Parts: sequence; structure tokens; C-alpha cells
Amino acid sequence: MWIKGITRRWLFNVLGIVVLVLVVLIVSLSFAVQNYTYNGILQALNANSRELTNVFIDYKNKTSSDFTSFAYTYVENFTSKESMELMVINSDGRIVLTSTGFTPDQNQPMNDYYAALQDAEGYGSWKGKLSSGERVMAVTRVLRNNDGMVVGGVRYVVSLENADRQILAIVATLTGIGVLIILFVCISSTYFVKSILNPVREINSTAKRIAQGDFDARIQKKHNDEIGELCGNCGEKIEKGANFCGKCGAVVEKEQSEHVYDVIAPKNTSARVWKIIIPSLIVGVIVIWGFMQLMSVSDKPCDWCGHSPTVAYKESDGSYSYVCKECRKKCAWCGKKATRHYENMMHKEVFVCEETYKKMHDD
Repeated sequence: MWIKGITRRWLFNVLGIVVLVLVVLIVSLSFAVQNYTYNGILQALNANSRELTNVFIDYKNKTSSDFTSFAYTYVENFTSKESMELMVINSDGRIVLTSTGFTPDQNQPMNDYYAALQDAEGYGSWKGKLSSGERVMAVTRVLRNNDGMVVGGVRYVVSLENADRQILAIVATLTGIGVLIILFVCISSTYFVKSILNPVREINSTAKRIAQGDFDARIQKKHNDEIGELCGNCGEKIEKGANFCGKCGAVVEKEQSEHVYDVIAPKNTSARVWKIIIPSLIVGVIVIWGFMQLMSVSDKPCDWCGHSPTVAYKESDGSYSYVCKECRKKCAWCGKKATRHYENMMHKEVFVCEETYKKMHDD
């Protein structure tokens, strides 16, 4: 193998660890981005589905036919038709109406609908592929009357193709940043490896010349560090060992050979390598974090107070909602510390506290 010695140990030990850390970091960030994006879409679907009980007033006293007639009006007035598809399901589990106007496909998988039938609250969600191969996320709300019979349900479906493309672009960017970090580590470490190998080769070459009888060979001290100190010590030993027997030509002192071999593995090599690697990793993490922050920061005014800068949130209809730092800190309803956020009917991001979020979810 053409890579050997110190270079090979550095490549497999140090660079291998750097690559492993970057791979783990990029994979973790990629999953975090995917979960964040999918959770945002799911929250938007849940926000629309929670409004269903407010639209179908007194549904517990209605029949399946009453539900179907109300559903036609609901679909016609639905404001998010461009970002998601709405399906009305009758009491028999058949799709009777869609917001697209096309004839519904009864053979499409509806795992969310079956989950809603089993759920006490009549809620079900699902993420998977349609028979066409398109990846979608769906949420179904089932309504029951006072007798516990299903009067109907509404299904909300969103395509994940745009979200997956956005996630893929972010993953590709993170991968590119990781490759740049590895290149930076390799380039910055090349000089360091050469600063060790070159003196070692010089000492080795000088030792061979001395072994062949050239006692005029000398080692020059070029660096004021451990390697330079070692070269100086070897040079002193060579000077002392230059006295040889005039009768047989044998070298009187042979201690220099032990000192030549000591240079192969300087004690502080690993420490000096990590002084280069650790700052490089820190810089890489900071660059990735800064990139993730810059991707969402905007100079546009806040939707709620008009201040800037703001963070952009992509909504289910493809538009963006802009919220400043202050409006992200406090609940929009009670002023407490905000821990949750959701998309409202106007496709604006609303930040609320945990208590308010639970009340809205329960309602």
C-alpha cells in the first residue's frame, strides 16, 4: 500500500474519527430537519381538522344524510384547497366528495380513517404512499352521533413531494459543508504531517550514511519544537560518536542508533494533531448551526407586531409566516411563556403556552 507509516496512522485514526463525527452530526441534523418539517405539516392538518366540530354544529343529533349535505357546503367554503385535498367520507366509509372535483379513487389506502374509527376522539393520522407512488400525509376526523354511530368523516391530505425536495436540499447542503470541513482538516493537517515526516526522513537518511561510514553527515535543527530538539540531540550524539578506531574503523559510540529510532513516534504527535482537529470540528459545527439559522431568518416585518428581523415558517399552502423573537417568546392568548406553535386558518404561525395548546387540542 502506498500510504504507510505515520501518514497511514493519521489517516485511519484521526481523519477516520473526524469523518465519523461529521457523519453522525449530518445524519442527526437531517433527521431533525425531517421531523421538524413533517411535524409542521401535521400541525397544519390538525389545526384544520379541529375546526370541523365548530363547522358541524350539533352533529351529535344529526344523521348521515344531514352530515353529507353540510359537508358539501364545508368543501365549497374550504380556504386551503390549494395546499391540501379535502375528502368527505360517508357513514359507510366511502369517499363521496373531494375538494379537487375529480371522481374519488375508492382503492387508495386510508389507514388514517381506520385509525380514527378505533380512536375514542375520532382522530387518525397516517404518512405513506398512494397507489400512484406519491408520498402523502393524511389526517381524518370521524364524527359520531349520540348513539355512537358514525355519521361521517372528513379527510385532509397533503402531498409530501415539496417537503421532501426541501429536506433533500438541506441534507445536500449539510453534506457539502461536511465535505468542506474534511477538506479543510486534510489541508491544514498536511503541513503538520510533513513537519514530522520530513525531519524523520532526514534523520533516517543521515543514519544510513553514518552506517555506511560517512561520519561527516550531520542533522540540521530547523524547528524550535520537540522534533527540532530531537534533531539537535541526535546531532550531538553523532558528533560524540564520530571518534572511531583508526586501526579497524569501528565506531566507538553506538548510542546514536537508539536516538534515531525514537523519532518515529514523537510523544506529543497525537496531542498536536488534536489541537488542529478539535478547533476544525468546532468551526464546522458553528458553520452548520449558523447556516441553519440564516436559512430561516428574514428582514420582513412580523405578522403580529410589525417588528424585524423575523423567522420564516413555511405554511401548508406554500406561503410563509413571519414571527419576530418577542412574539415567539410569549403566548398570543395569555402572555405566558410560549412552548408550542401552530398554523391558524389565516395561514399564520401562532405561538401559545402549553396550557392554551392543550385546551385548543381538547376542544
